[in-house]
Amino acid sequence: MFKRYLWAVHFLFLPLGAYLVADMVNLVIGSKLEASIKPAGEDVSPSFSSVVSRESYLDIIEGNIFNAKMRGKQEAVSTPQMEVIQAPPPDLRITLIGTVVGEGGEGGEAQEGVGTLSYAIIEHQVTHEQILYRLGEMIENQARITKIGRDEVVLLMGDSQRRLRLYVEEEEPGVGTTGPTGAGIQPEGIVKVTPNQWVLDRQEITVALDNLPQLLTKARVVPNFTGGKPDGFRIFSIVSDSFFSKIGLQNGDVLQRINGVEVKDPENFMKVFQQLKGETSVTLDLVRNNQKQTFAYEIR
Repeated sequence: MFKRYLWAVHFLFLPLGAYLVADMVNLVIGSKLEASIKPAGEDVSPSFSSVVSRESYLDIIEGNIFNAKMRGKQEAVSTPQMEVIQAPPPDLRITLIGTVVGEGGEGGEAQEGVGTLSYAIIEHQVTHEQILYRLGEMIENQARITKIGRDEVVLLMGDSQRRLRLYVEEEEPGVGTTGPTGAGIQPEGIVKVTPNQWVLDRQEITVALDNLPQLLTKARVVPNFTGGKPDGFRIFSIVSDSFFSKIGLQNGDVLQRINGVEVKDPENFMKVFQQLKGETSVTLDLVRNNQKQTFAYEIR
């Protein structure tokens, strides 16, 4: 009878034996793995002896695995700069009379977004009208001013840039040249009556204002600010024996009023300046070394 049920006993013990054998194998493998793992609490994060530099990836970059055509060293592609053409187109017919480079301009020039308090005085040759333009403004809907320098402006016309240089009429030999003046001797046509009063020959005014481009090369004028607000124009880089020096102006003077009219903005300054031709007397309010002064000129 025992033999009759022996096959049933074998059938029950076979799965149990397989389970025990599998469990023993797991224990052996687990012990091997446990020996190779660091104890809990120790830092298991990988350590690097140094930071990997960008050059270490050059082999991967040059051997582009995604695009066979781009494998190998890649040459840097430079963006071509727009060429600045020396002359404006003939059909524009404009002349640069003068410029004012205000605060923010670097290296004696200002461009869009930098040195926005800069202006250019441009004359239209057909009408002979002189108009004051700011950075970014359009000229006759053809050209936009992108840069203003001391003696030039750069215009953007379509995809090209044009450089408009300051027009200066050449003086005839012998004209405007005088010998050195001694102490207390005034240039011909200008007489200093008191420390703050002069008598001017009308011809001096006419010659100076008729050749405005030449006059504007004899000094630099920039907007002046006090407490963040414009309060006039500061003059500097005055050429000796120029019209500006003859009428008593000095480097650093801040011009605030002409004939009682404030000159805070360039438009007003140019308007008043050009009206001096017909005047018989002119008063100039300025600040010199933080002291207010008034100069008086009688024109004969």
